Amino acid sequence: MGNGAEPDEAIQAAFFIMPTQILKSLHDEFMELAGLDAARAILFRIGFSSGEAVTRKINIQVNGDLTLPETLTSLWIEMGLGRIIVTELPEGNLHVECDGSTEALALGQTGTISCDLTRG
Repeated sequence: MGNGAEPDEAIQAAFFIMPTQILKSLHDEFMELAGLDAARAILFRIGFSSGEAVTRKINIQVNGDLTLPETLTSLWIEMGLGRIIVTELPEGNLHVECDGSTEALALGQTGTISCDLTRG
């Protein structure tokens, strides 16, 4: 940051297309360098902090006729992350199912939960 800007102001909202090969390479490198558990935790935290930064920067608000699940679904598609179905649950919780995740396409069929960046 270094320019005296508040942390939220310093977040850039630029998006870029990440080829699936880059996602696979990140996944593979973290696995090799840190081991399975640490790599999964790192990727999850990166996904979580990235999601937080994006929602703060673009100031997501539910307006008009769109519900929160519809707003999140539109944003997810717009960012090119795949397709999601968001369902509102009791106590303000959301259930999210992802289909066609870019990360899943990169990693292929692993037979295990492996989309840690996407889960974050």
